[in-house]
Amino acid sequence: MSAADIDQPYGKDLEAIEHSIAAIIEQYFRDPDSFFYCVVNGLTNRPYTDADPDLDYPLEKTWWANGGFPYELKRTFLNYEDSDMMAGEVLQAYLARAQANPTDANWAAADDLAELMLEVGEKVGRENPYGFGFLPKLHGGLRHLHEDFELSADQLLKWTTALDAYHAFTTNQDRRRRIEEFLVAAARWLDDRDFVTPYMGYPNYARLHDLRHYHACFAYLCARGYQLSGDKRLAEEVAFFRDRMLRGRRNSGSANSLNLVLEALTRLVALVPEDTDAWLSLARADWQARQTYFQPDGTATHSGYVWNEGPRMAVNYLVAKALLPEIEGDFDVPALLLAYNTKDRFYHLARGQEIPTRLDDGGVCTCRHAVLGLSYASWLRAYWLLRSEAL
Repeated sequence: MSAADIDQPYGKDLEAIEHSIAAIIEQYFRDPDSFFYCVVNGLTNRPYTDADPDLDYPLEKTWWANGGFPYELKRTFLNYEDSDMMAGEVLQAYLARAQANPTDANWAAADDLAELMLEVGEKVGRENPYGFGFLPKLHGGLRHLHEDFELSADQLLKWTTALDAYHAFTTNQDRRRRIEEFLVAAARWLDDRDFVTPYMGYPNYARLHDLRHYHACFAYLCARGYQLSGDKRLAEEVAFFRDRMLRGRRNSGSANSLNLVLEALTRLVALVPEDTDAWLSLARADWQARQTYFQPDGTATHSGYVWNEGPRMAVNYLVAKALLPEIEGDFDVPALLLAYNTKDRFYHLARGQEIPTRLDDGGVCTCRHAVLGLSYASWLRAYWLLRSEAL
């Protein structure tokens, strides 16, 4: 992989931009243990440190103040906040690349990352008190997995669906077996706790809230767990979360959440085909919900700020189109990917807006200069999905 400068324009065509972005992910977002930072500080192009001025914000006022991870990691929590999702998205990108361009090197990249993710799950089982099947938000990276206790459906869904996608293509029987063991364990871990999960110091009662991406995640894992184990209890939970999603009145409110719902629904159509009408109805509602906040330039307005969401919405469209062929043409993916050709487009918060320091919004200002690795990963995945479609 040749070197790339994150601050220079990435290219004038998609192939050139892909070359730059693939190198940027490896150079700027890999940590010393071959895992991923999910952001870097755009002022330094390095992970955040405690001394960075943007992080000079009262920790007790942050939305993550009560999170179940070590105090020493609180100020720099941005570095790994979405790293589990980042790993899953990179694996999906590597799989799409290996299918479109099946070289030994491309398959080796997917194999190596899948192996690392499997080893993480197994090490959590040995060293984290919550046991095998639990996937923590890996704050601080792999060296802290024994003392991280947050669970987010966002991270869990991206991680498990990526491993499941790898399972469908690899011929390595040992990895296939280990993926199956982890998927069953994850479903049972959730069911054993009645789907009450720890999130930033609070018990998250999935049976009682309207977070559709949680319900979709749990339905998917239970359906896959039932397929692999025959545990009828898990099949009953699929029906519960299906009905909960259908009754829900609130669509997920960001490109991230919308994408997660669609990722799960694509699996559920295959796993529970007798409920296809329900899954497709939910998929249509989810895709249509983007219209409430997403703009053609790739930005989205929610929580009072403007965010760069283009690569995530490109993936959303390509995933949704597999379920809903009638939306063909709704979205110009090549044009959007071409527009994401400089670092400015990968800042989490869109440039040019005022981002004041406020004590009533949980610390949004700490993201002023956050450059989002997850967006680079989604760009890479969308590009290679397009290449795969063209074959």
